[in-house]
Amino acid sequence: MCGIVGYFGEKVGSINREALLVSIKHRGPDETGVYVDHRSFLGHQRLSIVDISDGQQPFVIGNKILVFNGEIYNYLFLRAQLEESGVQFSTSSDTEVLLRAYLYYGNSFVDRLDGMFAFIIYDKVDGSVLIARDNYGIKPLYVWMEGQGFGFSSEVFTLLQLKAQVAPETFSISSTALSEYIRVGHTGEYPISDNVFLLEKGKLFLYSAYRLRELAPIDFRYSLSSKDLFSNLQAEVDAQLHADVEVGVFLSGGIDSSLLTALASNHRKEISTFSIGFDGEKSVDESKFARFVANKFGTNHHEFTFNEQTLLKYIPQLIECLDMPMYDPAMLPMLYLCDMTSKHVKVVLSGDGGDELFGGYTHHRVKKYGRIFRILEVLLGLFSWLPKILNLRITIGKLLEKTKGVDVVSYDQNEGLDLRLLRKTDLCSMRYGVEVRVPFLSKRVTALSLSKDYWSYVGLVYGKQPLRKLVNKLINSDIAYKRKQGFRIPIKKWITEGELSTEIETALLNTWAIPQDVISQDQARIWLNERHIYYQELFSLYILNGWLNKLRQKTKLI
Repeated sequence: MCGIVGYFGEKVGSINREALLVSIKHRGPDETGVYVDHRSFLGHQRLSIVDISDGQQPFVIGNKILVFNGEIYNYLFLRAQLEESGVQFSTSSDTEVLLRAYLYYGNSFVDRLDGMFAFIIYDKVDGSVLIARDNYGIKPLYVWMEGQGFGFSSEVFTLLQLKAQVAPETFSISSTALSEYIRVGHTGEYPISDNVFLLEKGKLFLYSAYRLRELAPIDFRYSLSSKDLFSNLQAEVDAQLHADVEVGVFLSGGIDSSLLTALASNHRKEISTFSIGFDGEKSVDESKFARFVANKFGTNHHEFTFNEQTLLKYIPQLIECLDMPMYDPAMLPMLYLCDMTSKHVKVVLSGDGGDELFGGYTHHRVKKYGRIFRILEVLLGLFSWLPKILNLRITIGKLLEKTKGVDVVSYDQNEGLDLRLLRKTDLCSMRYGVEVRVPFLSKRVTALSLSKDYWSYVGLVYGKQPLRKLVNKLINSDIAYKRKQGFRIPIKKWITEGELSTEIETALLNTWAIPQDVISQDQARIWLNERHIYYQELFSLYILNGWLNKLRQKTKLI
């Protein structure tokens, strides 16, 4: 796992390479690599996971130069195939396998890759650039094109710094994107700056003659030898536990992470697990479930406690790690968990993707059983004078409206993963040099999910039915049929009552950086006077304001 950054064009001499590499060093603190010629710069920050002594990047074979972020899980299989065909290797790294596979198979090599990846292959003779991200977009890659220049980076904030260095006269931040953030908590598909965008996942692109064009979609098909859930998940977990360093598991106590822990324990005894608890907040604390699972499988368990003081400590880290505006308070405990985990292991498995592939969200049930939930909404109205009943009715109403006319499965597996969940996981984990692997988003498990009707996984009371049955068999019914929780923090209490309240007010009144055409400071003052109602809006503004101040400091241009 690594960070990559680069530029192709006539202004390569204008680039402060050291500053750009420093800005992504947290993604790969183990090693720095650079390639430079008269029209190109490719930089790489390495987090050594596989073949620690070899595989340095940029990796050069002839006139081809590769920088690559990610892991290729089937690289040993690919290597064996290539060796049978007479291809010779000088390292034991997946990096060399990726580049030699391209040299042998041509563009179709990408269809053979099973892993998470974002790569650039530069031809220093003709100046062309081959570029791609994996099918779910587990690994990010942002690109910028302007005139005769092309830049890329694992994090958009680094790319914005690159753009400010190369084209300061055209540098600006999009008010449309910032307004979208105010509306929905992220910038969506609106570029944060002109011509800066997240490369489309699951496709192979070529940059040549100052244009970027799509060559082909990546073939994500996988041939299953059986459709047995246990054997396929076990095989995938076994594959993703391969590394030259210790691999742990993020264990929340939920279905997906508990299942991964059970399967990982079959492969490796006393595997390390990591969980987080919330001090004095029983309504959001699942640590007892994580402890139970850890004890059952004899893991080397690490539990960390998150409270208001921890939150205050990690808010500056949240601002610093955000490469673009994103509102998700759950990133705070995630940052803390990744920081603490980094002191023990470099690689962890995570249950991300289980809900998306097996129908685990409440809105899946509402979508499938819409008629029943509409009747329930009406019946609850008869008892809406009871606060809990009223809140439940409001929630059901919102979910019915949210799912109306929407392909929720497609949204969850595309925008939901690529723009929200996976970006959050990548930013938080790579801030502390932790590689997070997601077995549920592999080719094998995707093929398993597609082998049956998606809606068969969704029941009226529970989603993820096959996963629950397996967890019930391997662990117990308490874990299998517990209510879905997720990372939630008591943000309302901390914003309206605690020290965070004062911090937000001071920042919004004294260091305002948000353009007036996005939202006025007067509106912020109104919300501050009614913070018990607008606590989420205030925290969202606080995050955006901090991000803009960071950008101003780094670029000196806004």
